[in-house]
Amino acid sequence: MYPDPAGGGGGDTFTYKLAASDARDNTGAEATCDGTADDVEIQAAVDALETAGGGTLELSDGNFLFAAAVNLKDNVRIVGQGRATRFYRTTGVHFFTNTTGATVTGAEVRNLMADG
Repeated sequence: MYPDPAGGGGGDTFTYKLAASDARDNTGAEATCDGTADDVEIQAAVDALETAGGGTLELSDGNFLFAAAVNLKDNVRIVGQGRATRFYRTTGVHFFTNTTGATVTGAEVRNLMADG
C-alpha cells in the first residue's frame, strides 16, 4: 500500500515508511521490502509521493538491495537511519537516476550508507 494522493496531505505532509526485509523492527512501516529487488518497492513509494505533491520516504534500518536504479522525483526525500540503513547493488547498477531528462527539484537522499 502506497500513499493515496486522494487521501489528503500533499507537499511536505506525506511521510511513507518502508522497512528492509531484515529490519530489526518494522512496526509502523506501511510496507516491507522483499530483500531481492528492493528498488521496486522504493520506486513505487517515490512515484506515489510525487503524485501526492511530494513528501518523505523514511527507510528503516537494514539492507536494501538494488537490481535497478531508482528514478528520483520532484520534492521527494529519501531518508535513512544513518549507518544502520545500507544500500547494496548488483554489478553495474546505479542507485539513483533521472530518466526524464528534466531537472529534478527538491529531491534529497540522505542519512544512509551506500556500498558498492
